[in-house]
Amino acid sequence: HDFNRYAEVLFRKDPLLISFSAAKDLVIKYVFPLAGNEKAIGLSYRNTPDQLPMVEEVIKSGQVQMGGPINLVQGGTAFIGRAPIFLPEGKLWGIISAPLNAQLLFKFSEIEQASEHFNIAIRSYDAQGKAGAVFFGDAAVFDSPDKLLSRIYIGGHSWHIAATAKPDNNGLAPNIYLLRGYFIISAVIFSLFIWFRFEQISRQKELQLKRLEDKRLLESVGRVAKIGGWKIDDNLNFIKWSQQSSLALAEAEDFSPATLADLRSYFSEEDYLLWQAKVKQALKTAKAFNIELQVRPKNAQPLWLRIMSDGQRVLNSSCIAGTIQDVTDKILSAQLIEYQASFDSLTDLPNRRSYQERLELAIKNARRSSNRLAVLFIDLDRFKPINDNYGHQAGDQVLVEAAARLKAQLRDSDTVARLSGDEFALIVNNMTHYQDALSIAEKISQAMQQPYQLSSTSAHLSVSIGIALYPDDADSAVLLLKKADQAMYEVKASGRNGCQFYTHEMQLKSEYRHQLRNKLITALQKRELQPYFQPIIDLKSNKISKCETLARWQQENGDFIPPIEFISLAEESGLINQIDLFMLEESSQQLIAMNSATELSINVSPRLFHTKDNALQNWLTAIEKISQSVNITVEITERLLTDDSEKALAILKKFKSIGIKIAIDDFGSGYSSLNYLVKFPVDLIKIDRSFIKNIGIDPSSETLIETILAMAKRLNIEVVAEGIETQAQLTYLQQHNCAYGQGYFLGKPMSRADFHALLKTH
Repeated sequence: HDFNRYAEVLFRKDPLLISFSAAKDLVIKYVFPLAGNEKAIGLSYRNTPDQLPMVEEVIKSGQVQMGGPINLVQGGTAFIGRAPIFLPEGKLWGIISAPLNAQLLFKFSEIEQASEHFNIAIRSYDAQGKAGAVFFGDAAVFDSPDKLLSRIYIGGHSWHIAATAKPDNNGLAPNIYLLRGYFIISAVIFSLFIWFRFEQISRQKELQLKRLEDKRLLESVGRVAKIGGWKIDDNLNFIKWSQQSSLALAEAEDFSPATLADLRSYFSEEDYLLWQAKVKQALKTAKAFNIELQVRPKNAQPLWLRIMSDGQRVLNSSCIAGTIQDVTDKILSAQLIEYQASFDSLTDLPNRRSYQERLELAIKNARRSSNRLAVLFIDLDRFKPINDNYGHQAGDQVLVEAAARLKAQLRDSDTVARLSGDEFALIVNNMTHYQDALSIAEKISQAMQQPYQLSSTSAHLSVSIGIALYPDDADSAVLLLKKADQAMYEVKASGRNGCQFYTHEMQLKSEYRHQLRNKLITALQKRELQPYFQPIIDLKSNKISKCETLARWQQENGDFIPPIEFISLAEESGLINQIDLFMLEESSQQLIAMNSATELSINVSPRLFHTKDNALQNWLTAIEKISQSVNITVEITERLLTDDSEKALAILKKFKSIGIKIAIDDFGSGYSSLNYLVKFPVDLIKIDRSFIKNIGIDPSSETLIETILAMAKRLNIEVVAEGIETQAQLTYLQQHNCAYGQGYFLGKPMSRADFHALLKTH
């Protein structure tokens, strides 16, 4: 249809054209007019020997070529102009041909008028210079010695034109110079006429193909970018509506709204009225607009469309044009980014940033209405062993369940968020009494202690909850959360599994611990901590058999900081690993300097065995080297055996292989199990001081001591009684054959010099 329409225009402009054809893949498939030219349809140039050389030359040169005259298959003689058509990617589409009527061409180019005064003959030569037949005039003209010759180039070929003068009515030949000039002018006019005609046809066809290709390109871009077009008039009637615009509405391509009102049902009333107002304003004031509207199409997911217009009238008409683009992916991506910035991806709870924003808003509302609110800071107790023993997938499962339980305890007006790791925070709004917060905390505590069902087992956890109140404790979001956090750590320090309100004393204690931590870091750098040695006595010989090294921190003013303060702080902050290594190296060097064979007992924190840096490897390297010079006993707690028994077993076996003894400290105070004594290579147990102090007071403690002594004897394990402070306790232990004793009654922890002096007296 497009071909015929284009060819029809050419025919109206050029009466010389016999037909116009297009040969895709060198086979004629389109001819105009079809009437009288039916025989040309299906003609393959590959099977037409007299035309194939010219066709191949056209393709090879990529230029317009003119040949002929040629006898057409549909009848008649014509000069044929041909041009190649290449697609944008360089691939040959085919060729176009325009046969020009030879007789009319001779007539219009004035060659026939020239024939009245001259004998004219024309012969064609191909691109290789091969002469063809004479197609105009008498071939004998080329043989005349008086001939004038001229050569003109026609689309890659050449024509040789020969002419001799005819006698005039008086029998005389025209002036030779007049003959030459007339002949040359006629030849030039003839060649230019032919060339201009076909060049015009070729360029028009190329322009049409380019426009078609541009149209297809724009349509392709529109499909990829999901951009459609529309044109609307002053009455809000659509003059144009593209297929892509229909697809943007999740409709079929043939959907075509007549007016803007036909689209009303696709949008909310507010969005539709916005589009309508923007169009009316643009039609009135030529103001551009760019809006994004949500579409709820039938039987499809919601979409978002960007509708734009520059507001300018189209070619001075009463219409404006614009685009409609599907931007659903962009909107959804932006929403996802916003969600990820505000919510925790695992639990779907608000994250720390979102919680902070909500808390600030809650404080503003509470201040405006003179209400109170509470912040609850919640930390799961003993969550780390879940990850270590069952994997992070199980840990994630626990966190998701914990989040669900927390949400179940709150009202819609309250907020629960996951701050990080196993830490959560709540906002309890509109409290009438502090007991409201306490009641919620107790409900949460009960809910969180219910078993967590994992794939192969169940886990039991508790929570530590700190509570801060507005406006009682603070009037800003940052301070409220900080003070609730401090209250939570007080619960942790007092044994976990509970809740506590923030107090001023707690604040002072928190600030003191913060300052103490900074001092401890400096003390480690300056090596201000020193090992103190406490003797362990052989209760049969009353001789010093062993000693335990204990860290002491003496400040510049001579005062000592209680170990219970800085050791617990070091455990929480991770500085304990540095202390353990320092104590191992420093105490062993001092004992070697005393030239004593006394066994050295050193304490090691369970935290050392779970570090992710090189602290454990550095400590193992040091103790292996030191054990070659000093008899060492490593004192571990029962917690180490429960946290990661397989890892602990591997390390303890390595100790045994290099002659290091293993002692369980504070035996009986924790989760003591006979299984530990069988599974692990234990050499010594130290009975906890809580039992020793009850000797002579509590018969059950004495029974337990006697049971431990009997069991140890059967297992060939040595026993040290800790915390001996009286003669009665010492006598009791000696009577029941306890091998070793330790305590203030036998000797306090002492400096290197004092211990060295004590060794000499013994």
